[in-house]
This record gives sequence, structure tokens and C-alpha cells, in this order.
Amino acid sequence: MVECTARGKPEEDGTDQERKKELWEIHSDGSCTKDGSGGGAVLTSPEGFKAYHSFKFTFRATNNEAEYEALIGGIQIALFMKIKHIRLKSDSKLAIGQLKGEMEAKEGRVKRYRDCARTLLGQFESYELIYVPREENEEADMLAKLCRTIPVHMEGMVRQHERIYPVWEEAVPVLEISGP
Repeated sequence: MVECTARGKPEEDGTDQERKKELWEIHSDGSCTKDGSGGGAVLTSPEGFKAYHSFKFTFRATNNEAEYEALIGGIQIALFMKIKHIRLKSDSKLAIGQLKGEMEAKEGRVKRYRDCARTLLGQFESYELIYVPREENEEADMLAKLCRTIPVHMEGMVRQHERIYPVWEEAVPVLEISGP
């Protein structure tokens, strides 16, 4: 069996137990259709509580770009919440592979996304990057598809964000959080 995680800033003083008590999990997914693109991120606290975020992109994005936008959106929310330790899970082999240095980022735009994500990840005390099959990423996938319209019965449970520009076009990547 092959280990499929990457860790940033490994613990040096044996405080792995403490890190686990503060470890948040982020599932992200992007979606691109002829009707538009969006993303979803589910942040799960160490106690198991979940926060649901849906992203609507009003700019043109490829599927890989939508995957990165959702991933970066989840990272930005975690930073906004002052979370120190994350385990990031995505069904994008490309994004996880590039962030772990296992795949090259050739295309200019995708390379910008990778660089932006790496910069943001560097702000955590520790992080793990894990590729998960699509079946294990269903909640984030559902949120990505809800980007166009959130059903009334879910409005209080899902925070929706709108991005007008790709995250790498912003001078400093910041996610404006609004809503309930």
C-alpha cells in the first residue's frame, strides 16, 4: 500500500497529539458545466461539526481551475477562522498531485493557482494533502453543483460566496465572507 499524504511543517517537539485535537478536515470540489462553474468546501471541526460553503464563479473557468478555486476557497476560510492544522481532501488528482510536487504545473493559469494554494498552505502550522475518490467527496460535490441556486430549505445551512475574478488575479487572496 502506498502512503498518499503530504505533510507540511512536520512537528518537531512531539506535539502530534495536540495537533490532532486541533486538526480540521476540508473536503473541496469544483464543477464546470455549460451553465457555469462553481465549487464547494466542507470544513469539519475536530469535534465533527460541519460548515458548508458553496462558491459561484462568474468568470469562465475550466474544470481544473474550478477544482483549484474550491480548494483555495476552503483554505481561505480556514485561515479566516484562524485554524492552525488542516487535512485537505480533494478528488482532483491534478491539484493534489501538483501541490505535493508529484505532477508538474505546465499551463500558466493552473501554475498560478498552484502557487497561490502553496502560499496559503504555508500559513498553517501543519497540513496534509490527500487525494480521495469522488465517492468519498459527495458533500463537496453537491455544494459545487449548488453554486447556481441554493434550495430554500438549505439557505440557512450553506454559506454562498461569489467570485468575480480568479483568485490569482487578486493582489492578496482574500475571501469575502457574508451571509447568515
